[in-house]
Amino acid sequence: MNHLTTSKTKYGKFSHSDIAKMAVTLLANGKSDFSDIDLYCNDTLFKTVLNLKKVASSATFRQRLDELGKCNSTQIDLRINHHAACNSLLYNTQRN
Repeated sequence: MNHLTTSKTKYGKFSHSDIAKMAVTLLANGKSDFSDIDLYCNDTLFKTVLNLKKVASSATFRQRLDELGKCNSTQIDLRINHHAACNSLLYNTQRN
């Protein structure tokens, strides 16, 4: 996921996977609003479990999710196909 390229993302504080982990955790906790991320900015357990140094602000979180949503579907398809091919190769190697 971190290999996806977005047009406006500044590299530094949060990787794509960090943003995705935050989003999935919020959804798993029944939170669906971007501003809900602010509830966890001082939550040590949230940061520890997700292996984060810092929690994104609601503005950064929204912008990064929007940018990830605009990623070129070809990039995503190539990553998924590459992963599937590697798994297939590994599975076939272990079977033989």
